[in-house]
Amino acid sequence: MAATPLSGRTVVVTRSEERASELKECLEALGATVLVLPVIRHHPAWSELHVTIACREQFERCGWVAFTSPVAVEHFLEASVACGVEPSAWARHNLAAVGPGTARALRERGLEPDVVSGPGGGEALARALLDGGHVRPGDRVLLPLSRIARPELREALEEAGVDVQKLYVYDTASEDPARARLFLDLLEADRVPSAVVFSSPSGLRAFIAMTAGPGRRALEDPRLRIVTIGQTTSAAVREAGLEVAAEAAAPTTEGLAEAVVRALAPAPGAS
Repeated sequence: MAATPLSGRTVVVTRSEERASELKECLEALGATVLVLPVIRHHPAWSELHVTIACREQFERCGWVAFTSPVAVEHFLEASVACGVEPSAWARHNLAAVGPGTARALRERGLEPDVVSGPGGGEALARALLDGGHVRPGDRVLLPLSRIARPELREALEEAGVDVQKLYVYDTASEDPARARLFLDLLEADRVPSAVVFSSPSGLRAFIAMTAGPGRRALEDPRLRIVTIGQTTSAAVREAGLEVAAEAAAPTTEGLAEAVVRALAPAPGAS
């Protein structure tokens, strides 16, 4: 039987089990051994949201709701239901999404996004909204986000005169360092994985915090290739003094899997 592209390779996926399952299956189909290492966890932050959604003036005046991640979609709509506002009610607003993964999270809940950005994170969504004439100075945009969310989307909209209503719907925290035990066992046995996949700057920071010196040294080891979901995460990797082997062309499961294959492909001329 012909070898698959990732035969004999071990790939570390730094997502929670539920969010990692699709990528894990895709990489395993390509022959990889996949180690899921959750590095961050999310907690609802609904107290402010209860007040905001309960305020009908806010609900009626908000022309757009912009989502930066599937996690933001999940926590916002769960809190919305807790406040007595069904997800379908948000269909009367214009909805914007960072990337196809966030757009899919909306569609899975019966909401069709009006604008979906390509690669580039929040900055790309800001360009799509502003350059496309979808939002103008004085328009109000509701922005559900994490307390540690990057500022690019908010800042770009505010600089253009848009009234951005920040709404903290979830908090992000590092996972228990004990979750890294299997990964650290591999390092102690000098079995450095072939690649590690990062899906966010916070995931990179949490990974380094959880795995401490051994994890940092592994990321610097030329035997391990760093793969990222997009430009924002790649920038964080480089800011940390590390090298990106491959970046997903699209922030999707397929895009990440293709990037892993690309990162681990033999160099031209290698035997």
